[in-house]
Amino acid sequence: MDVSLVESLRERYPQVFGELTRAEAGNGWYSLLDRLGAELSSGPGPYSSIRLFKEKFGELRFGKVSVRPEHWQLLDRVTEQSRSVCEICGAKGAMQPRAVRVRCPGHAQVEHADGRVSSGGG
Repeated sequence: MDVSLVESLRERYPQVFGELTRAEAGNGWYSLLDRLGAELSSGPGPYSSIRLFKEKFGELRFGKVSVRPEHWQLLDRVTEQSRSVCEICGAKGAMQPRAVRVRCPGHAQVEHADGRVSSGGG
């Protein structure tokens, strides 16, 4: 994820993403994280915090979390939603079976979330 987007999450939701140490996902999942930040920071504290998010096996995963019990379902929902959102652009996507990644038709050939396409030569 672009540094500017990670910084935006930290600035908008400091109680949730302020101690973020690892952000390894494509820009397309920013809107999922933005909505999650809004939901986790609404209402009275104590707030849930996330220090790690990453793509793993084609979905958005969270680690090093301090989550209120009622917020676990929100993290599970975002993980589930990430399975149908292109990690590159945020459009409707599908899991690519052999590659274990989520892509829209326009990004189906893009191998890496940062837009790189491998040359195929070892």
